[in-house]
Amino acid sequence: MMTVTIGGKTFEELGITLLKGSNIPILPSTRERTMTIPGKHGKWSFGSEFEPRVFQLECAFITAQNRTDLENQIRELAAHLCDEYGRPMEHKLIFSTEPDRYYTVKYAGSLPIEKLASVGFFSLPLIAYDPIASLVEDTVEEFTWDSQITFENTLRYDDQFEFALTAPITFEVNNFGTMNAAPKIQVTGSFTTFSILDGTRTFIYNEAIASQTLVIDTDKMTVTIGTTNKLSKITGDFIELPVGINNITIGGTSLNCMVSFQLRPRFL
Repeated sequence: MMTVTIGGKTFEELGITLLKGSNIPILPSTRERTMTIPGKHGKWSFGSEFEPRVFQLECAFITAQNRTDLENQIRELAAHLCDEYGRPMEHKLIFSTEPDRYYTVKYAGSLPIEKLASVGFFSLPLIAYDPIASLVEDTVEEFTWDSQITFENTLRYDDQFEFALTAPITFEVNNFGTMNAAPKIQVTGSFTTFSILDGTRTFIYNEAIASQTLVIDTDKMTVTIGTTNKLSKITGDFIELPVGINNITIGGTSLNCMVSFQLRPRFL
């Protein structure tokens, strides 16, 4: 039987049993961008995006000893879904069938309950405004056997995400999600010149560093050392990691540094 964890608590801890008939969509609904062209059949499509992903989980309280116990379980769930000001708050939603990925969801809608003695039946509406699932951990170094990450996907046990450099080198970085990834690249140590080539894009940092940490956030498109903005020191393009194995080439001179690729693979 599939189990559910929301906000760090399992349904079992909340006294909830997941019933059959829950709506867990394969993909979210789409938002179509179209234009009607006079004199032409159909419409002109400008592409599509996903709407938020909506979950409707059919649930029951069946472990209560009496009506008072049931009311306590109901109050506990209500408090768990909201913050201290009584506003619905975001939680990580994890299904036991995919324990290594999560959706960020919050309660949205209405939550009536049908009570029969000490049993209560209800449908829990949750919405993920970001409709894409994320890995529960960032990639750093090697995953170990006691990691939460499963190996039932394209992750390989010997995949590495941190590399020691003393000379130019080409290595593999595995984006084992199902969507392109924008990594955060951390360079710790020293170099005179430094570049990254991902096969189609080249990123160049045009300033020597010594015993410092350079952070290249390709998602936010920022480059910093500490709190100092270093965007003026770059040329070229921020790199991107397509799905699968990426051959990354680090170039430069006087290289003596550690380079780590932090990414959180995402899954449709």
